[in-house]
Amino acid sequence: MKTGRILWFGCILCFGVMAKAASAPDWFEPYLREDVSALRGPDGAVQLLDEEIVRYVAPTQIRKVIRGGVRVYSAEGRRWATAAYSFNADSERIIDLRAWIISANGKKVQKCGREGFSSVVAQYSAYFWNAERFVTYTGASEVEVGGVLVWELEFESQTGILENSYSFRNQLPLANGLFEVIPWNGEQLVWFATSKSIPAPEPGRAPNALRWHYRPPPPSREIPPPGFLPDALMVSARCVFKQQPELSVPDWATLARRLDEVVAPRVAVTPEISACATRLTAGKTGRWERIRALTEFVQHDIYYISVTLDKDYLAGCRPHPAAEVLASRNGDCKDKVTLLCALLRSIGEESRMVLANSGNPRAISPEWPAMGFNHAIIALRADEAVPVGWPVVTSASMGRMVLFDPTDSVTPLGFLPTSDQGGYALILGGNEAVYLPFEDSARTPVERHMIATLDPAGTVLVKVQEKLGGSVAVAEYQRHEHANREKFAHALEASVHRELPLAREIRGSSTWDGPAANLGIDFSFTAEKFARPFGPDGLMFSPASLHVPVVLPEWTTTDEGLVRISAAHEVWEARFVFPEGVALDELPSEFTLEIPGYACRLTYQKEAEGVVFRCNYQQSAGLLEKDKYEMLRQSMRKTNEALRRPVLLRRTVAVKQSV
Repeated sequence: MKTGRILWFGCILCFGVMAKAASAPDWFEPYLREDVSALRGPDGAVQLLDEEIVRYVAPTQIRKVIRGGVRVYSAEGRRWATAAYSFNADSERIIDLRAWIISANGKKVQKCGREGFSSVVAQYSAYFWNAERFVTYTGASEVEVGGVLVWELEFESQTGILENSYSFRNQLPLANGLFEVIPWNGEQLVWFATSKSIPAPEPGRAPNALRWHYRPPPPSREIPPPGFLPDALMVSARCVFKQQPELSVPDWATLARRLDEVVAPRVAVTPEISACATRLTAGKTGRWERIRALTEFVQHDIYYISVTLDKDYLAGCRPHPAAEVLASRNGDCKDKVTLLCALLRSIGEESRMVLANSGNPRAISPEWPAMGFNHAIIALRADEAVPVGWPVVTSASMGRMVLFDPTDSVTPLGFLPTSDQGGYALILGGNEAVYLPFEDSARTPVERHMIATLDPAGTVLVKVQEKLGGSVAVAEYQRHEHANREKFAHALEASVHRELPLAREIRGSSTWDGPAANLGIDFSFTAEKFARPFGPDGLMFSPASLHVPVVLPEWTTTDEGLVRISAAHEVWEARFVFPEGVALDELPSEFTLEIPGYACRLTYQKEAEGVVFRCNYQQSAGLLEKDKYEMLRQSMRKTNEALRRPVLLRRTVAVKQSV
């Protein structure tokens, strides 16, 4: 179902609430009669209506009515017949809660009010916010197969500079999605839609009100490709207050200034912060050496936990004071950034909080200044000493800035976590949205050197030295960061056995250089039947047997969206040493393939004792549409086919076969 403030759960036990006989609400009657049988799918339910009406009751106050209805087609589908709304009890209040259960034949309707809902404190893992609550309908088990659950929830909320957003994307097939915004006192509305498929709004039920009615396509049942980012199908709208321009958000500069006013007071340098920075930078003379000492402290010594204490609608945006974060040694992303900004300020360094959307580079549009952020990182003033390849953005108002994420405990200064790359972000105090750079493939090298010694029976002894860099190294290191020797050995064995099931005597070790984001892995193994016999005196083997191929699945989903592709750069050299009595017969030809964003070259070189195979491929990071994704997938398929081509050998001396 749709994500956002409405959250969906499985079946919740009814707590004996007695519903009263009633009739279906007038506003739902048209949807109750609608034939939606064509939308039925394996979920066993169809959402007849998902509606949100937002009315400004004051310039900084809105009243929100949330309406919905689900028809249940199977016992399993009953799990969709309930809804919950998450809200901030400090800045929002419940006006009314209502629900109706309609029988399958439509002749029996039971209604319940607030007594049919429960309210509980919300808790998400390491996030704690006592004011965040879930209000949940508790009568789902009473909905019969063929019946309908209808609800209407009404809340009043602070709004301030926040926009009103609605997504038509649902997990269930949705027959009708409706969104209406009614402005304060006939003021004008401005709006933005993330997709061209969303129709333009119609006039609403009040002066200058706007109403969207959209029937989205049924959700695709096909598994999307890895890294798929679906179109949000979202509409956002806000009032333009001509008489109170301080309440409007006309551009990114205004939003950046107002959010900076919220954050800046918390970035205060205290004696404790100055003493901490002095201690951490003692004996370090270079600028970036001193900065690195502070970034590593906040990364490793400040435990991640989110505790929200403020009581207004911007509570989730306001960090704890830097001194509190230092004293408690914990905080969330914005708290970590606030402390790091204060530490840097105490040694004379300028820095700024940057708001981004981690994991979704499509979440922020440069055309619509809005609060679509879920993460905070930091920007530091760049200089001529910044190494080539560091994540740098150039802002017209702020100049060149180096980006760093203190929440990530592994990715060091000079690199940016993959989840932060791509998409737009906002530097507080700046004038425009800036695009977060993707990692250059040159900074994600995988250098692999192998010596593979064959014996006459086709068994091979392989010694491997690997060096990984950048996000590739970070991801691999995180997989076994806390693994003991035994776990690392098991992971290595599983990796080798995926390509060579007969491999044995697998031994390895690893080294991690955190500041450089380099991971070294050395390992060796023996594999029987690596070279296979063919003909009376022939042997054949494929270098691909020592390499896990990169395969992209076919794009089958009908959902609109883009696929996020990570950067990659692999240089692989495998030296195959032949035994006495075995000679080279035939080598595959050189293979070269190049398209925009991808290039690969395979070469084979004959030497006195054997053959040297070399593979060099590069892949650029980016967001790919379906046609470009398919082009990349086909290129990788051709590369893997070329990798599988065999090297042919012949025995010049007969080999006694063991029984």
